[in-house]
Amino acid sequence: MNKLIIFLAMCLSSLFAVASDYPYLIVRQANGAETTLEVGEGIEFSVTDGTLSAADRNGTFTFLIADLTDMYFSSDRSGLTAVFADGHPVDVYAIDGTHIGRFVSVADACASLTGGGVYVFKNKCNSVKVKLNK
Repeated sequence: MNKLIIFLAMCLSSLFAVASDYPYLIVRQANGAETTLEVGEGIEFSVTDGTLSAADRNGTFTFLIADLTDMYFSSDRSGLTAVFADGHPVDVYAIDGTHIGRFVSVADACASLTGGGVYVFKNKCNSVKVKLNK
């Protein structure tokens, strides 16, 4: 448990060193769901009983630490530019499988989605489940 606390403390301290360069922190869980936190006005973290709580101006999000796979900063809201190359069309699906549309880029898809929710972004090489908070 002490190793976990030290690890999280190191991660959190590094957040402040680089957070000003990136407006978003993306949290990815083992099931593929992603949550986007806005760094701009600060993020407040707390760890209790194997649970990480993160609060930004949009609310508080809770994650089981055992289910976390990635946390990284991104210059775009979805964090998908690391997964999808620009210039390749992206198909977006609602979580129920409804095809939302085909977009020329991830940035175009994110800009076109008006509501928050869970979406699947897919092209011929990758598919990612994403939770957008709008």
